[in-house]
Amino acid sequence: MKVKNDVGESSQVFDTITLNELLTGGVTGKLYDGPPDKAKVLAGAAVSCGGKTGTTSTTGTFTLTGIDPGTYDLTFTKTGYLPLTVRAVSIVKGVNTNTGDNSLIKELIYTYTALLPTGWSYAETSGINNSNKVVGTGFDSAYNNKVFTFTPYVLPNITPLLDIVSVSIADSGALLLTGTDQYGEWKDYLISGTIKRLLSPPRWSYSEAWAINSKSNVIGYGIDENGYDSAYLYFFSSNTYQTLLPPGWSYADVWEISNNDQVLGFGTDSAGMERFYIYSGGSYTEMSPPGSEDLPQPSAAMNNNGTVAFITYDELGVYSIFVYSNGDYTEIPSPAATLDYIMISDNGDFIVTSIDEAMNFTSYLYSGGQFTELAIDGKTSVQALKINSQGQVLFEVYDDLNGYTYFVRSGDQLVEIYPPDWLWGMAVTMNDKGAVVGYGTDANGFDKGFLAIPK
Repeated sequence: MKVKNDVGESSQVFDTITLNELLTGGVTGKLYDGPPDKAKVLAGAAVSCGGKTGTTSTTGTFTLTGIDPGTYDLTFTKTGYLPLTVRAVSIVKGVNTNTGDNSLIKELIYTYTALLPTGWSYAETSGINNSNKVVGTGFDSAYNNKVFTFTPYVLPNITPLLDIVSVSIADSGALLLTGTDQYGEWKDYLISGTIKRLLSPPRWSYSEAWAINSKSNVIGYGIDENGYDSAYLYFFSSNTYQTLLPPGWSYADVWEISNNDQVLGFGTDSAGMERFYIYSGGSYTEMSPPGSEDLPQPSAAMNNNGTVAFITYDELGVYSIFVYSNGDYTEIPSPAATLDYIMISDNGDFIVTSIDEAMNFTSYLYSGGQFTELAIDGKTSVQALKINSQGQVLFEVYDDLNGYTYFVRSGDQLVEIYPPDWLWGMAVTMNDKGAVVGYGTDANGFDKGFLAIPK
């Protein structure tokens, strides 16, 4: 461009910004909070490449310029997130290299809350719903067996139960309790707010409740009015029961209930084969993969989308896994010589576990079309306890030196679950937010429950 000097003479000079851009290059792109397909951008993250630094904008974008040509690492950092390094970014003269979409993953850090209602001598947790509402049992100062929920502490009226065998909590906040009364009789109760109902299908001689869903509907099993081993589905809103026994079957039990009231059960069919079934909206579907109709089915699991994953093995002892969804079966080869049980998450990932003769567990995660063994160096036994809708896994590991320890696996992160300074602790279950409940003994020797919540 032309400029005039002090005496009015014109001269030609170079635009130094344009020249610098011609001699150097840059890098640009966009940063997300988690996977890019979730479409949540991440602002305020530090970005560096080739000696230049900057931060991502409110829309997650960044551009660094003035970088000498060459190959550099591009790094992203932000408090509370795992750092990310993109290797070997090529910087070219006069070009802003576009690295596309990048993601930072939140660092998994847990905060712990000890749980022991006032005046109690002992407490342990047994469940947590997706609102982080915790349920547990324990004993008060007079050694009466009681139930508590948290947050805040609430002590439901469990009369006439004296001994609590199990208690679970639904996303609705309803409690499903099983225990015995003063006469030693087995009873099941559903408690929702001020409503407390004894669960017992009319005219059945015996029944046991098994599981509850987000609508406070319950599945159970027992002996019906005709003397058959049957299952039931209880509808909370109408206070009615539906007997579950597929046509022609001699026996039926239940396994899981989805939030859409689909029931996964098992039993003995008309040919005398033990197999799984799905009950949905008044109709039954038997789990019978083409060509494998007569194979044993030792374990199955169902998610809230109605997808079922189950294990089979043939007459030669070769194991396979079938995934059933919308009427179609997909066969997946087994990752191990034998398989014992399976669990599936709402995102479709599943875990299979095998148990050897020494009672050592080996668990395998199936995600993205492939299996990954959940192994930890030096641990002889790894048992998955829960997989949530995010694909996070809670598992128990064992070795002869340290005994049992508990971990959450989230992506590439592995976090031990252990309340600080406690003498011992064990995890029980995990919800879809990654919160974990368990129990153990604190540093002062008190037996308590605990709640671990990701920050």
